[in-house]
Amino acid sequence: MIAIERFIAQYEEVCHVGASFFEISKNALFNDMIAHAIKVLDKNKNSATFWYILKTDETRAKTLKIYSEEKLQELHNLTKKLKLVRDKTHFHIDRESVLDSSSVWKDADISGNELSAGLEYLFEFLLELRNDVFNEKASRNNYLYKGDDVIRLLELAKENNIIKVIEKSAMKELAGS
Repeated sequence: MIAIERFIAQYEEVCHVGASFFEISKNALFNDMIAHAIKVLDKNKNSATFWYILKTDETRAKTLKIYSEEKLQELHNLTKKLKLVRDKTHFHIDRESVLDSSSVWKDADISGNELSAGLEYLFEFLLELRNDVFNEKASRNNYLYKGDDVIRLLELAKENNIIKVIEKSAMKELAGS
């Protein structure tokens, strides 16, 4: 998803007649990421979520290098915001906002930076905890996919006229004429 967004950021417009496979893919990946974040951060007392794990072994959690009350408070705030999204548009469709789901996101007031920072902290926390529990030394490199192949696929789609791409410089020239 981030690789597709990086590619799009290079150009003013990336489009295809009808629905673009890459746009649909980006949206699907975003929705999947949000759905998993909502599930992992849910505060349902009957679920084994991040908060359950934290509460179950708080002593161990507090020994982690990454442990931070401030970061956990930020994650708690993000959890509340994601619950609004969960309850009104993502897992449930609210009658009041069914015609304007963007209003739910506006009300939730989740910035891209906040979401990114929260998910990064969550990932690093759980990775360090997993390493501690299983006495392992896995790093984020064992888990992260950088999307370099997606950039190449997008470039090939552009070169072969599969997607229409208007470069920013060309858009500026068109706007000026």
